[in-house]
Amino acid sequence: GLHHLPEGLPSRTQYLFLQGNAITGFESRAFAHASNLRWLFLDRNQVLSERLDDMLLSNLTRLVNLFMNHNNLTEVPAGLPSGLKQLRLAYNHIEKISPGAFQNLQNLTLLLLQGNRLKAIGEADFKGLPFLNLLDLSHNLLDMFPKHLPPSVQQLYLTSNALTGMSEDSLQGFNGLHYLRLSRNQLKNEGLAYGAFNVTSLVELDLSYNQLTEIPVVPTTLQYLYLEVNHIR
Repeated sequence: GLHHLPEGLPSRTQYLFLQGNAITGFESRAFAHASNLRWLFLDRNQVLSERLDDMLLSNLTRLVNLFMNHNNLTEVPAGLPSGLKQLRLAYNHIEKISPGAFQNLQNLTLLLLQGNRLKAIGEADFKGLPFLNLLDLSHNLLDMFPKHLPPSVQQLYLTSNALTGMSEDSLQGFNGLHYLRLSRNQLKNEGLAYGAFNVTSLVELDLSYNQLTEIPVVPTTLQYLYLEVNHIR
């Protein structure tokens, strides 16, 4: 596979497929003449955060989709272009989100961060994502239900973390939340506040593979409730 980006990319390139190579990083001006790029696929390489220049993507004003799943990133790349609609950073080694990492992304609708090493979400971590629709934080190390998430989220995936409960206000402000996946955590009834799931927009709630002994209170508007493999009698 390729170890670095081929030189002399045609300036008219809109779609660049580089997945499944051995690329570890880029020269700071690697995309200087690729300002028409719309989709950039870098899945399954060996990209390291320290080999990404802060200005690497800054002139890619037309970039809408950036795929960097299955790399060796330890942080969210800096200087992401504001036109991005989809950002896929799943299965890396990201332990925390630097403040303001997403603040420029007014157009982002999908953010994949599953399969990383996030232990907690800070107040400013997801600041500036007014139109985020789908957020996947599955397969991380979260032991508390994350606060400070963008209220626009309609699909929230937290499967396979270490969550033990939720408070009355865990879902406060999520007025458009439709799908909530919480399977394969350590949720117990004593950790769930009475009104934890009191969100009338909720359509689907997945609580399978937890440690519940009773069916929790859910909104009457709910259409799909998954409870398999709990301890409910």
